[in-house]
Amino acid sequence: MPHPHPTTHSAIRTSAHRSPLSAPELMAQVERAIETSPALNHCFAIIRSQEKISVQHLNQAGEILIKHHTGCSFNFISFEYRSADFTFVRRLKQELGTALQLSAPIKGSLSEPKMFESLGKFVQFIPKFFLHDFIVTESAIESARHCEFDNFEDIVPELEAFGKIRETISGKSWNPEITPEQISNYQRIHQDKRLILYRGKKLYLSQYLKIASHHDRADLRIYFKWEPKLKRHLIGWVEMVKQA
Repeated sequence: MPHPHPTTHSAIRTSAHRSPLSAPELMAQVERAIETSPALNHCFAIIRSQEKISVQHLNQAGEILIKHHTGCSFNFISFEYRSADFTFVRRLKQELGTALQLSAPIKGSLSEPKMFESLGKFVQFIPKFFLHDFIVTESAIESARHCEFDNFEDIVPELEAFGKIRETISGKSWNPEITPEQISNYQRIHQDKRLILYRGKKLYLSQYLKIASHHDRADLRIYFKWEPKLKRHLIGWVEMVKQA
């Protein structure tokens, strides 16, 4: 699998720093920085979970996600943001001051780095992985950034099979490697459709791929539709849903 490095303003970047702060202290520090700094007082913060806070304002390229990680020997704070927001993130880090110490690489464990730090970053690269057989919308990338899912190896074979499954369903060809379970997963329909905007037009997505999480009693859902004019699958929304 290739390891591309996008350079556009919409590419997702990540950085991390060691920090003495606890998760509640981090939340309080970020909120205080936004309230007291003239450079940040046009922003607002949304606490996503006990360990994650989001910083937003209308002129940003995307959401800035700040997350607290508890390690065996030290804690660290990670920042995930769009490349165009680099200057803004740097200013936010300056406001946090001594709360951020030495830069620390983002790792799946303390000894082995991962290729991707988040599902959002993985979803962003899907068109490059699969030779442009997919279109990935901004709504898919942003929604994926809020999903706590890192079993990327479970997603790859499902997406790899999309083209063969479509040929099988349409009757163009039959591939013995495609299982009935894969076809059934491809044809899942949800009555509660997801509405997205793509190139200024509204799209309703009801078809989704379901992948079980290894860590939680939750499923990853990837909403998509076939675009016949472009002859590609469009991925428009990603979410985690608790198992019944």
